[in-house]
This record gives sequence, C-alpha cells and structure tokens, in this order.
Amino acid sequence: MNLLGNATKFTDRGSITVSLLSVDGAVELSVADAGVGIPAEDLPHLRRIPSGRATGRRADGGHRTGAGHCQKDGDLLGGTLTAQSQVGVGTTFTLRIGDYGG
Repeated sequence: MNLLGNATKFTDRGSITVSLLSVDGAVELSVADAGVGIPAEDLPHLRRIPSGRATGRRADGGHRTGAGHCQKDGDLLGGTLTAQSQVGVGTTFTLRIGDYGG
C-alpha cells in the first residue's frame, strides 16, 4: 500500500501501473508511476534521505521517504526492493519476495 500511496502522491499527470508476476520462482510486485522521479545518485540511499532533503520532492514539499519503510517491510518478508527512476519521467519500485521453485 505504501508503494501505491507514494505513486499517487508523486504523479500529477500520467499513469500508475501495478503488476504482480511470478518470475523465476519468486513473486514480484511492481508499481510504476509517471511522477517526478528520483535522481540516480539518491536511489541507493532511499532509507536514509533526511526529511528536509529535496530529493524526490514534489512541488508541494512532499518527499519519497516512504520508500525506506517499504524496504524495511520487504526485509521482514525476506524480499528485496529495487527502484529504477528518471527525473521528470517517473519511478518503478519492484518488491521481489521468495524463491518458491515455481
């Protein structure tokens, strides 16, 4: 829900796509938005972005710090959270959980 909430907060125009796939025996949940994007140099530090930092900032002052919460949830589930982003184009977060041999 946090990934989807972030996507809606940071997308003023365009689309949000949610997909759930079985890939190589794991489950992948992806949320892609057409939002403001995140600078490449900040992607490895999503957990640690201070609330006052302008990274991923919306015009109304919002931040992408909720992604850190998603990573913590993924860790608890034994999964990984990855992000691909381009400023001005959008962001895709993918949560991969498990290896179920399927």
